[in-house]
Amino acid sequence: MDRYTSAKFSLDESKNYNLSLLLGADRLSYLVHAQKEVLALGGLDFVQVEEEYSLVDGLNQAYDQREILRAPYQKVQIYLRSNRVISLPLPLYQAEQQYSYFEALLPIDEGDYLLEAQLPSLDLVFLQSVRLGLKDQLQDLFPQAEIYSALPSLLQISQELIPKLPENNYRLLAYFSPRSIQLMAWHKDKLLLHQLRPFRNAEDCLYYLLWMYKELGLSPKKIPLHFGGELTVDSAIHQLLYTYIVALKPLPRPQDFAQSDCLAELEPQRAVQLLATIL
Repeated sequence: MDRYTSAKFSLDESKNYNLSLLLGADRLSYLVHAQKEVLALGGLDFVQVEEEYSLVDGLNQAYDQREILRAPYQKVQIYLRSNRVISLPLPLYQAEQQYSYFEALLPIDEGDYLLEAQLPSLDLVFLQSVRLGLKDQLQDLFPQAEIYSALPSLLQISQELIPKLPENNYRLLAYFSPRSIQLMAWHKDKLLLHQLRPFRNAEDCLYYLLWMYKELGLSPKKIPLHFGGELTVDSAIHQLLYTYIVALKPLPRPQDFAQSDCLAELEPQRAVQLLATIL
């Protein structure tokens, strides 16, 4: 993602702005906003797609390179995106048992911190494991920040942007970053699948998407794939996917931000994932 900055943005006025960060396995994206207007957005790719141990280094690199991250802000929100996530039925969930629930499905290292995020609309609660070193570093760099899981806000806005199709009631979604792909699938309002997969080339992306169709027993010739993130129509990934998946549908830009000056040059789907963190 290139950097986009509105003419209205000023570092000297940063104390009047809000900063939202989206930290994933392969990049940090940032968005500066005031009320419902986007003033600046951009990101920094990380060298590795090794979520557990390279994110602290990547975070330090981004902080050192981008003055915009070191400015004083009125409010800072940090959203973490991880593949170390489990979901549980909300009616059966007991918060005091969260580590037991998580360890039954995924290994937990000593000192891991669990982020809890409830999503009543899907009747689910999500638990996301965060390495303690990453959490400590985030709090050192941004002591006033609130830290959240990115998944619930992304799910909510995605549900709003993808039309419900009564003929099949399935909705499939892929979010693309430079070196990873996030897959989600719903049937009616039930989440069926959520995975984050690193990839090296376009063929890897195609494999993961066709695997999702096969896992759900669906046909890529009948069920459309909605997508967001950093996938342009002239990319090798898009061209390969279009050969095997009949209907590729980019997510539209959320209407609340349609008039923001610094979003005007972006293809609509590129901003959706980051905008989801502040809706």
